[in-house]
Order: sequence, then C-alpha cells, then structure tokens
Amino acid sequence: MNTKILVSLLVIGLTAMAIGGGMTGAFFSDTETSSGNTFTAGAIDLKVDNHCYYNGVECYCDSSGTCCWDEDGDKTCEQGEETCTCTWELTDLDDELFFDFHDLKPGDHGEDTISFHVNNNDAWLCAHVKITEDSDVDCTEPETEVEDNCAPNNDGELDNYLMVFAWVDMCNNTDLQAFPGDNIYQPGCDKAFTTKPNIPNIISTPVRLTDYEGVLPIADTTFSIAGRDGERGLPLTGGKDYYIGKAWCFGNMKVNLSTGEIICDGRNVQNDAQTDTLKLDVSFEAVQARNNDDFVCNNYYSGEEWTLQLENKNQYGIPITDDDINGTLIFKSPYPKFDYHLTVQGLQANTSYSLIYYREAPAHFPDSWKGPGSIRIGEFTTDGNGSADVNGSEDIETDLHSANIWVILSSDWDEATDYQLDDWNPTEYLYGMKLINYEDSDN
Repeated sequence: MNTKILVSLLVIGLTAMAIGGGMTGAFFSDTETSSGNTFTAGAIDLKVDNHCYYNGVECYCDSSGTCCWDEDGDKTCEQGEETCTCTWELTDLDDELFFDFHDLKPGDHGEDTISFHVNNNDAWLCAHVKITEDSDVDCTEPETEVEDNCAPNNDGELDNYLMVFAWVDMCNNTDLQAFPGDNIYQPGCDKAFTTKPNIPNIISTPVRLTDYEGVLPIADTTFSIAGRDGERGLPLTGGKDYYIGKAWCFGNMKVNLSTGEIICDGRNVQNDAQTDTLKLDVSFEAVQARNNDDFVCNNYYSGEEWTLQLENKNQYGIPITDDDINGTLIFKSPYPKFDYHLTVQGLQANTSYSLIYYREAPAHFPDSWKGPGSIRIGEFTTDGNGSADVNGSEDIETDLHSANIWVILSSDWDEATDYQLDDWNPTEYLYGMKLINYEDSDN
C-alpha cells in the first residue's frame, strides 16, 4: 500500500507584555489536532469451491450440508444414495478432496468445476500439484500375468491411464445456454487450459494427470484465466468468481472440438493397473497484484527441490530395496537448468555412469528398448567403492513430464546419435522409483 498521511499541528501564540511593575502576562493559544491517523493492511483471502460429477451422476449438496450421489437427479438426498465429498461451497481448503475414488473401473470418468474467489484485492494465482504416492499396493493374479515386476512398493501403472482435460469455464452466452461455472465445455467460447496454455498446438489435447505435477499459472503475466492486456496476463479481480472445469478419464480420452463432447474409452486399460493407487496434493496461492507487475508463477516457486529415490532391479525387473545398491537424486523445478545433486552407492567401482531421461517407445517400434529421444543429463565416474557424489547443472532445453530417470553404464549410451542407448544391461542400472516432472522456466 502507498498511503500518504498529513498531520498538521499549528500553535499560534500571542503575548501581551505587561506594562508597569506587578502586572501579570497572559498567553493566547489555539491548537488544531488530527486524531486517529491509521495504517491498515489490506487482505488477500482466497476461497475455493468445487462441484463434481462421477460417471454422469452429480454430487449434490442440500441446504443442510448433506451431500450425496444424486442417482435419480431429483436434487434431493434420499435413503440408499451414497454420500460424496467432492462438492462444497466457498471455503478455505482444509480436508476437502477434489478426487477421492477407491474402486475405479476402466471407462470411469468424472467432471468437476472449481471456482476461485479472491476477496478485497486483485491477485495473481498459482497452482501447485505434487504426486505423493504412485504404487502397485498389491499384486493380483491378472496383474502379475501382464506385469513381471509387480511389487507392493513398486511404481504403479494407474497413472499411465488417467487422462485429464481442463478448460476456463467462463463462457456466458444465452444462445448457447452457457454461463460461467456450468460444468460444460463450450468450444469457441470456453478456453481450453493445459500445462502450457500459451502453446497453440496442444491447447485442446487431454494429458496424463501426472503431467500437471509442478507449478501451474492460473493467473500470472504469462497466462491468465482473467484474460490479457496485449501480451500480458491480467490478475484476478478482487470480489469476482473465476471457474476452471476439468474432466478426467480412466482410459483413453477424446475431446470433440466441434460439439464439446468429452469421450472416455476404457478399452486400452490393461490389468497392470489393478489395485494401484495414485495420490496427489493440490494447493493454490494468491499473491497481491498491486506493486507486483511482473509476477510469474514459475519464478515465484523457482528452485523448489524435489527428491527421487533410485533402486536397482533384478532380471525380472523387480526393484531390490533391501540391499546397499541405490541412489538419491535431488533436483530443482521450476528452474532454467536441470540443477541436481546425485548420490549413488554399490555400483561398479571406478566405472563411468550416465544420468539420463529414458524416453519409453511403443513396444511395436523396432529396437524400442533403445529409447529413442532419451536425454543424457550428466556423466560421472564412481570411486573405488562404487560410490559417487555429484553436483550438476545441465540445460536440457525442454520440460520433462511423467519422465523416467535412470543411471546407466556410460558404455551403453549411443555416443554417435547422443539420444538413445545402443547396449542393454538392465541389472547394472538404477531406476527412479516414480516418474518426475521438471519445468524449464526459461524454455
């Protein structure tokens, strides 16, 4: 705030001199006082609400606050209708969950629309998504038949099949019977929202849910659901509601850009996803816009550290977690370079290894094991005990989404192409125990 307070105090004194001995003087005066001068800080208070559907059924909340899956669509909660928790009114987020589904089947789908309301003052808004668990949990017989390396603590496959499409749900058009926050995608009126909203060729493409891990601008100078002033995004206006719709699918998702129909097809889901669990934390932060003209979410969160554990695997591809062969990678994201600290132990002594992003190729591709399109991030040599402690900073000139990070023998890297492997010794490698996301903040 930039408040100017003027305080004036004027004292005027006039003195009548006594003439003659023994006479007393008198003083005339006048006092002016400005009382109660105050500085009061304004407030940035973000409130969030949500309204959700699951397989086309609304999570309806009645006036008493009871919420249920309204199977018959009569806007009442009746006996036999299960309770739900993903619809709520404007509130400070505490234990509210956007996703809380425990018995997914291929082809299941949902939609919810979230609204943001910043009281009092204009504000920038950033979202922060972090995967907290991605595991197999259990291994059923059908799962082990298609997944050789299934193990309770192993990386799960559910994330491979969860797709998300999001849009700025602000269309207000009586001809379309559309209004802000109506939970319906209206092509040409609503704007699609992705992890890179300013790149036209991926504007309307559904992405994997894990691709959203990291920092997302809801409203900053690079992108804003509140619109643009020329090339600059605008902040959210204090006291106004803004809406984002998001649809998810357990399977293959397609969006009809003519009609707005969102289709979920579960036929591509394999048994390797059975019993798997994916958990994530979602937070939002509102930042004052006044005196903060150049705000960018990635810069605000720049340098946040993320940790990845690495383990070796046996000949069946199952992680070995009870030996002394492992590693830890700490990296920064968002950040202009892939800045990292890597420690490893138990590898071959005095041997050159490479830290790589391994890009999986479809199994039907010739020599898919080579991982064409992979990136070597760094190279190092172990000591006489097979350990190494390495710091590095590499400009890989791209974001990484749902990415595999491995440590491989440098002799297995194809030096000629510099983008794939040319030999395969998987029991000699270390593998990241989850997929990572990295945002190149200047790319």
